[in-house]
Amino acid sequence: MKYVLLVIALLSIVKCDVEEPAKGKLFDLDKMLEQKTLNKFLSLMGDGDITSKLCLEDPIFFHTKIQITPTKLAKGEPIRIKAAGAMKTDINLQKIHLETYYNGETIFVDNVEKHNQKVKKGAFFYEYEASVPAFVPAGTWKILLTLVDQENRTLSCLQVDFVTS
Repeated sequence: MKYVLLVIALLSIVKCDVEEPAKGKLFDLDKMLEQKTLNKFLSLMGDGDITSKLCLEDPIFFHTKIQITPTKLAKGEPIRIKAAGAMKTDINLQKIHLETYYNGETIFVDNVEKHNQKVKKGAFFYEYEASVPAFVPAGTWKILLTLVDQENRTLSCLQVDFVTS
């Protein structure tokens, strides 16, 4: 419903009188619809909701609970990611690896070294706090969090997405 209201509001702003030249017009929603770019444009106008999904088909660490705080992006406030689950086998955890993407490009990589921490088969949890500066530019963001063992195998993958405007 909010997108319908947004489209109506935008149409009322960008529609020009037929007899008046199109000077000062930022874009034309009708042309965007014809060019099949309107849906992409509207999807980029996210309201800051933070979503997550698993991104490894056969993980060694199975996520059973994922908690992301806050649930809506707040510029200048960190995102805290907590994940709980079960390890399929005993492992030596080398690191939690993070990659941050902005509009599809890698902009930040981080590793939280775990120094081959012994993790037994069964219950396990981890958490990561990602800072979000107050000057975050508008765009599409993706954070990939992976657990990596001493043999450099990816044990799990969690993807966190949000859009800034």
